[in-house]
Amino acid sequence: MPHKGHDEVILDELWSFVWAKRNAVWIWIVLSRRNLQVLAFFVGRRDLQSAEMVEAGASALAR
Repeated sequence: MPHKGHDEVILDELWSFVWAKRNAVWIWIVLSRRNLQVLAFFVGRRDLQSAEMVEAGASALAR
């Protein structure tokens, strides 16, 4: 189902490793609440800067 601009979005996050445990990363996922379609994702740290980037992207999708 294609994304529609009036969908509500859900933000979720996963924790994973890249090659070794010392290289932990967070995968932030933006989902459509209507059909759980992945609308966007971001791979990075779990910090305020990353959260703000994901939130800005999700806000742009929700418009």
